[in-house]
Amino acid sequence: MKSSDEIFLRSVSEEIAGIIPEKVNDSNYRAVGESSHLDSIAVSPNGKQESQPTRLPNGRMPKVEGIDYKCAAVEYVDKLDDERRHYLLTKPFYNLANKPPKHAGEGMDAETFRHFCDFANMAVTLALPAGSRILDVGCGSGWLSEYFARLGYQVKGIDISPTLIEMSRRRVASVPYDIDHETTLRCSFAIHDIETVPLDEKFDAVICYDSLHHFEDERAVMRNIASMLDVGGVLFILEGERPSAGSTTEAELRAVMEHYRTLESPFDYSYLRELLNENGFAIVGDYVSVNGLFERESIEDDRLPLRSVPTNYHYLAGKK
Repeated sequence: MKSSDEIFLRSVSEEIAGIIPEKVNDSNYRAVGESSHLDSIAVSPNGKQESQPTRLPNGRMPKVEGIDYKCAAVEYVDKLDDERRHYLLTKPFYNLANKPPKHAGEGMDAETFRHFCDFANMAVTLALPAGSRILDVGCGSGWLSEYFARLGYQVKGIDISPTLIEMSRRRVASVPYDIDHETTLRCSFAIHDIETVPLDEKFDAVICYDSLHHFEDERAVMRNIASMLDVGGVLFILEGERPSAGSTTEAELRAVMEHYRTLESPFDYSYLRELLNENGFAIVGDYVSVNGLFERESIEDDRLPLRSVPTNYHYLAGKK
């Protein structure tokens, strides 16, 4: 499931903005690495018990305790309205007439633009030979699996949600043509809990696109991924940066956890690198994304004078 789908998450946060505090008090948290955690239940001024975020003993955003996140990952799609379900089916495309309020102006929004650019950048960076086997972990509605399969790769997408897997299969079955005049589309999907056990298969590459932060046991996920890659296999991870404590983004993600019960727990950059290292991956790519068209007159000596580069998304490639 790609719940880091920011279009979806932020639209939810707008709907329930009334329950989001303007600022989270930093005193609600202990520092990472302290021996004890905050109690998961606190008493509000009106005497009601409320769930509180707990600082995890690693480089992740605090999760809200008292939620069965795995159960929610299975069920959350069934709670969406028709508009949101259709968006998942057609992602990354959607009707600009129904653009979320946060996306001002005409044309494609920045987040949808990022999805298209990310696919192209990953395909170029991985540079896999034709016919290579790719595993899409937390494939969601299968859009990335479909796109890689249409390049001629053998792709398998896995997700814990039966509804999303059904949606993925429907999506690929609707593609009206083969890869070329003699090659059929090779793209399959399976309901699978990657936290529990790896698949009994090997792959040339594994992609975790905006999905790792939905798993409670990220170390188990990484171990199982590593076991499905032979020496020389590549893992490509994209994850957003962990928001700072008390920030608006942290409050939005907490609100989504409370409302939809799905885990939204991004990682520190250094912790992502640690996960790769401890599972036998040599980091062969550590990227930021720079995309777009630039005025020719802005070029100086064949160089683009960039004043700033967004670094709030981490693109990491590790080779086993």
